[in-house]
Amino acid sequence: MDERESDQVKLRARASEVGNLLASSTIPHRVSEAYTELFHIDNIVGQEARFADLIIVGPEMLRDPAVRDAVIDGALFHENVPVLLVPDECLAIAQPGNIVIAWDNSSAAAHAVRQGRAMLSSARQVTIALVDPDDEVLKSASDLSDFLQMSNVDSRISTLRSNGLTVEETLQDFACEGSADLMMMGAYGHSRLRERIFGGVTRAVIENPKCPIFLTK
Repeated sequence: MDERESDQVKLRARASEVGNLLASSTIPHRVSEAYTELFHIDNIVGQEARFADLIIVGPEMLRDPAVRDAVIDGALFHENVPVLLVPDECLAIAQPGNIVIAWDNSSAAAHAVRQGRAMLSSARQVTIALVDPDDEVLKSASDLSDFLQMSNVDSRISTLRSNGLTVEETLQDFACEGSADLMMMGAYGHSRLRERIFGGVTRAVIENPKCPIFLTK
């Protein structure tokens, strides 16, 4: 009981700190707090996500795998609200200038593009990145470029070879080397259970993001 009370005191102090920070800005805001069991976090996040356009997961939460996963599950699988991962030493920009789209011709990747269209429209550079693509993925990337052009978004297609690296390593290295402000990708191309058991690009990126990541499913 003493430990729980101490945790609640720390939570209230943190909420007050965040409230004070936002109070010094012109951003309309509401700060709420929830002290709950781990298994209930996704439900709480899902309820809050109903009235949000984006869920941001910052560096401290990314370092706590259990809470991180619960928050992402609540956002993506309870309300299907996009998630922005912001790792250490990275800056989340409201209007990123350099965006990399991780494209694999999945419906999740297409949904990420549609959800992120406002950011794509204001970017100065958009790159559609493909890793070891087959002919179908190459053609779909061309179709995506045409789709973006209809929204006045110029893009270029980059075909990447993994050369022994994993897909996520290849994508993130490319994004970092190109000084991308954001990588946009679909989450969980396979079933969520399969990804959790066998891993996957989504799981690997969530566990070790190297730049801001915009995720949708």
